[in-house]
Amino acid sequence: MKLATRLFITLLSLSISSVFADSQISQYKQDLIATLLEQTSRAEQDISQQLIESYLQQITSVLQQSQPELSKAILQQITAIVETAVEQQIAEKDKFNNMVYPIYDQHFTVDELQNIIEFNKTELGKKLLKVMPIIHNQHRYTFDELSLDLAPEVNELVLEVISQ
Repeated sequence: MKLATRLFITLLSLSISSVFADSQISQYKQDLIATLLEQTSRAEQDISQQLIESYLQQITSVLQQSQPELSKAILQQITAIVETAVEQQIAEKDKFNNMVYPIYDQHFTVDELQNIIEFNKTELGKKLLKVMPIIHNQHRYTFDELSLDLAPEVNELVLEVISQ
């Protein structure tokens, strides 16, 4: 159990680096950013769930290799610990908002945020919100396939240069 706790703390500390203050962002702009994040499924709750799933996948993978005899009860305990820790860090300590809001503040004005939010309410905007994650995943898959396809040729060329 100590190994799992140490492993989780290490993963958490690596993934949550510095915290940015959002004190210079007006409340109105923060509200717009929150709306945009909700529209794009990037709100705190969505990110918390993604982090929890990611941590559990990483931790479970490591533990299954290093300690395959772990019981389901221990794995359930680890799941509860991860869920609680992530939710405390993300929601209660407001780390997500403090880190993400300045990014949106830097790249979008209030008017731009309003326009994006309004666009997302149109039929085309709704379609874009629905389809873009799918396209992004397919694009990533295609990139991975292309990378695997090109790897032997690139490796061969690199080896030729090294052997000269």
